[in-house]
Amino acid sequence: MRTVCMTVALCVAGLLCGSANAANSYEDLGGRFVIDLPDGWQLQPQTEKDVYIFKGEGYETIILEYTEKETDVELLLGKAVNTMRLSSPELTDAKVQGDAKGMKTNGNEAYWAVYAGEVSVGEIKVMLYCLAGAVSLDEDGVSVLSILNEASRTKLGDQLEKSFQSIRNVGQTASGVTDVKVVTITPVFIHDLMSAKLPPGWNANTLGSDFQKEVIGWYMSDSILGGNLLIFCYKGMSMNENEIFDAAKVSVESSMPNAKTVKNEKMELTNGKEALVTVYQGTRVAQGQEVSMTAVTAIRNVDNNWMCLAGFAHSDHGALLEKDILAIAGTAK
Repeated sequence: MRTVCMTVALCVAGLLCGSANAANSYEDLGGRFVIDLPDGWQLQPQTEKDVYIFKGEGYETIILEYTEKETDVELLLGKAVNTMRLSSPELTDAKVQGDAKGMKTNGNEAYWAVYAGEVSVGEIKVMLYCLAGAVSLDEDGVSVLSILNEASRTKLGDQLEKSFQSIRNVGQTASGVTDVKVVTITPVFIHDLMSAKLPPGWNANTLGSDFQKEVIGWYMSDSILGGNLLIFCYKGMSMNENEIFDAAKVSVESSMPNAKTVKNEKMELTNGKEALVTVYQGTRVAQGQEVSMTAVTAIRNVDNNWMCLAGFAHSDHGALLEKDILAIAGTAK
């Protein structure tokens, strides 16, 4: 992931400074996929076996990431968007431009969206566009990402979208695009150790150096008053659930010193798994006033690691916070 983000960052820097697809097809040597590229574009030397970078004459690139045993196009699209945001802090706030689209490309489920965000060059703001897509291929999936400035989008945008639409299994007929529909992009949390879908309204924040090392995600909510969510990951199974619970309680009490437990029980999630869910009530001082707050934590095992979600909200929105945290815990894998 670090190599991918560094590559994207270099492409962004280059963009700030500065024909028919089918005739140029690339077939993966491992027999995993085929993509039709713009004329003259070629695969660059690989440093990661699942990451493919295709490039023409300029700074523009197609970055394709192959993910084994993942067919959820929402999560696959989230991987591309996560790479975009990690490549430049200013692109963290990039928003979907126009409608995001769900479709079938060559008979495979796919998502496509264009994000737009401003990046500073001295005192000048430059608009960059991120073309992000995902395709489900049998038991695996593909994410694609291209970052373009205004000029390169005008020149190459249509060609790069056609390249995305050409992605298919080796030996599969290129049958085009069908079943196009407008979709709502689900916020997605992506990490090397775990991933999850978030309900609408949750937006990623950049983690600061002062966060605990176990914190791997930080989100704020547009729809829940005071909504704030931390995602913790305790790697491996060296700690038990009680120890995770104690650590989560310390985190809650650091923000709400008078927190009182009002609920603590195992709850079944939408995926059939269970999470230990705890609800706290207390207060927090904000702008000189004492505000009634609710905190919710959810702890569950995810692929031999421990996930802990710790959320805070104004007490009036405590039920909404609990609902969202249960939903997130239910999609984690």
